[in-house]
Amino acid sequence: MLKDILISMIIWVVVGCGNGSGVKRLDTRAVEKDTVLKWSQLVGESRLVRLETKEEALLNDYFRVWAGEKYIITYGNEEMYQFAADGTYIRKLASYGRAPGEYQNIIALTVDEPGERLYFSDYGRQNSIQVINLKNGEYENSLPGIYGFPKKMILAGDSVLYCIPLLLKDAAYEIYALTSSGQFLGGIKKETCREERQKNHSYLGIAGGFVHYMSGITDTLYRITADTRKPEYYFHAGYYLKEFKPDEKGEEIEMIVETSRFILFDRLFIRMADSRFGKNIITYDENRDPEAAKEKNLNGILYRADKASRACFACDAEKDCNWKDGKKNLTIKY
Repeated sequence: MLKDILISMIIWVVVGCGNGSGVKRLDTRAVEKDTVLKWSQLVGESRLVRLETKEEALLNDYFRVWAGEKYIITYGNEEMYQFAADGTYIRKLASYGRAPGEYQNIIALTVDEPGERLYFSDYGRQNSIQVINLKNGEYENSLPGIYGFPKKMILAGDSVLYCIPLLLKDAAYEIYALTSSGQFLGGIKKETCREERQKNHSYLGIAGGFVHYMSGITDTLYRITADTRKPEYYFHAGYYLKEFKPDEKGEEIEMIVETSRFILFDRLFIRMADSRFGKNIITYDENRDPEAAKEKNLNGILYRADKASRACFACDAEKDCNWKDGKKNLTIKY
């Protein structure tokens, strides 16, 4: 991951380069060496917040965090908690279950701090977006999810909720926008694409006051409104796999985050593409750059250890696996 971060940071140097059409061109192959960066170069300000420990607010091993100017929200497999920005415990907002006021699996979550509302999509209630009032912790009327169950959500401008559907094949729009009350504002209609890629590597964020979007099947980062999109950045990779082709190899770009100064992304090296079980399947090299196998540093050690840990000799699907025998671990080495 460190290597990916360093590559992404240095790409900032070429962000200002355009192609004559106003679209900035980012050459992902421009940086080959690692560079040490300080944390202060990546963020303007940072502070340590200790969340108040109480018997009724103990976090389990796995949880995610949303942090804003006023609130900190933690949510995991069992509970969702609300804290003040200084870490003071406020209340439990929800817990795991099927009853009203409970959830099964939170897919996306965002907060409207000025409006004192929290929005989240629950895999157990795919026909709606759940809303919690942060003033009192009570559930409000849910918003319709008929335009596509959100995989990702973000609030922008005057409480406009932008949503990316989890399953593009079941949605009319690639991305759509709602008001805070659930009124449909518009959307960008989906194009013919590999829908399984859309749900994994799509990006939705805000930078410079604009909403940016990048689907999992394009090399372009767009600036969007409720129903329009304008190309902002073009990622120039070695060979970009734009369309599904059996036995094809190439690269894809996964956007992670952006600021007014930096763009952080991941380069995914496609090892193999084929059709199985009636679907188009994309297989990635788990450690990104195959050249890492030759490195004598920690990166190379982890790469080789990952390959050596594959228990192919005990896998029930080994005979049906389309990997060549040279890639399989069919014996135990010690």
